[in-house]
Amino acid sequence: MNFFYACLPPARAYIEAMKRCAIIFFLISLSVYSTAGPLGAQPEEALQPEGAFRHDGLFLRFQTGMGLGRMVEKEVNGRDIVMSGTTGAFRFQLGGAVLENLIVYGELGAFSLADPSIRGEEAYITTTAQSDITLTMSDLGLGACYYFMPINIYLSASMTLSRDRLEIGEAKGRTDPGVGAYFSAGKEWWVSDNWGLGAAVFVYAGRLSARESEPFTGRHTVYNMAAGVVFSATYN
Repeated sequence: MNFFYACLPPARAYIEAMKRCAIIFFLISLSVYSTAGPLGAQPEEALQPEGAFRHDGLFLRFQTGMGLGRMVEKEVNGRDIVMSGTTGAFRFQLGGAVLENLIVYGELGAFSLADPSIRGEEAYITTTAQSDITLTMSDLGLGACYYFMPINIYLSASMTLSRDRLEIGEAKGRTDPGVGAYFSAGKEWWVSDNWGLGAAVFVYAGRLSARESEPFTGRHTVYNMAAGVVFSATYN
């Protein structure tokens, strides 16, 4: 048995949590925009309060979006198992500026593939004829972000501690923790003194290991990949 069949709590809860986060993100964005006036509107320089339209102090960012995800478990009974499909993406970052425009932060992120395609030695198998399948790739990390001003374009990079959770009908499994990296590049528009809304492209990669469940003792290497587009709401 590979990690498909080890025990873990149901992964469907992660899908519902991500849906709730997307709704919260939308409500935050609507509230910020409705109280801030036209997108990108800024007061005259002389009227700006201290810290307005600058990247300093507390940093808080929500990201949610969509992309493509892929998981490869190597050499399972002599073949690679590949799962791929559309993924939802969610990320929460919290930190502060160490210098103006330079942010360091901790983050929590997840990617979720619902009913992905599966490929082994045979052709792709559509999961509509099988049990429901959910793959969740979650991570905790530390990262840094730099803003290029005044155009308000940023680059972010973080190193993560990552883990996969998989549910196939009643069978459930998980990997051991592994390492990953998350990169994003985006553009934001000020909608108030400290809030910005924007969009970014991202790419994520991770390397983990999966243990066999008892009575087996083997290990397999697991590779994660994801890329896509996210929308963001940032307080700084």
